[in-house]
Amino acid sequence: MEWTEDTIQLLISLYRQNECLWNPKHSLYYNKLRKYDAWVQIAAELSSTVEECKKKVTNLLSSYRRERAKVKKKWSDEVYESNWFAYKSMEFLFDKNCPRKTLSTAQNNSHRPRAASVLDRVRQPQDAFVVGKPNPYYHPNKHTTSQGRSFYVQMMSLHPGL
Repeated sequence: MEWTEDTIQLLISLYRQNECLWNPKHSLYYNKLRKYDAWVQIAAELSSTVEECKKKVTNLLSSYRRERAKVKKKWSDEVYESNWFAYKSMEFLFDKNCPRKTLSTAQNNSHRPRAASVLDRVRQPQDAFVVGKPNPYYHPNKHTTSQGRSFYVQMMSLHPGL
């Protein structure tokens, strides 16, 4: 297919309308079937194939990222303005990867003790077999070996001096 500036502008417009293709915050962004349907719709509108449309959008995104990097970069006192014909129509992608606001889990939870992480349990496996020092993560009925004996009982039988 021959890509003229008009068909490229139409492609960008159709791509922008199908937010599930470019917006990670969209509810259907991770739905592969919906995304494929959107590409089929775009290809039909342009009388092209899905592969050609995807390839062209990939190339346009690459060019947009390059132009945006030039705009963001400071060239002494000069301000760079892009002359690329599709830059303005692709500016809707400018903040698509901005991080979302996060919720603080530290609000009013200062009275709660810190939950033990998996790493805390893995870092000190020798604590399970230190005599006189209880292991808070060990429960004798939870972990059994193939013989039906608890792991603790089996270790004690193999190493009676522990």
